[in-house]
Amino acid sequence: MGYPIVGCVPQTMKNKPALRWIDKLMQEINTEIACIRLGNTHIIVVTSPELAQEFLKKQDVIFASRPNCMSANLTSNGFLTTAMSPMGRQWKKMRRIIVSEVLANKKHILL
Repeated sequence: MGYPIVGCVPQTMKNKPALRWIDKLMQEINTEIACIRLGNTHIIVVTSPELAQEFLKKQDVIFASRPNCMSANLTSNGFLTTAMSPMGRQWKKMRRIIVSEVLANKKHILL
């Protein structure tokens, strides 16, 4: 489906919304799961609710992280923020701090 260097980027440039393009591709291939390459990023597309549940609930630790990229590293000052960090020790630490300090109900009572 994709080209050696640019992947599936040329097919996405036809002014179609990404969801419709991916849905049409999945219907043409007649499959419930596919791996689409957009540039250097591989995207796994799932159309079956059972497979989606497998990804999102049972195998979430494997598939939850986002790919590392240079722009995210630079904007987050070396992945020191929660928003751009890949899932791991730093992300869990920052999430714990945000939940306990920023989003805690006790902190907002005085406001």
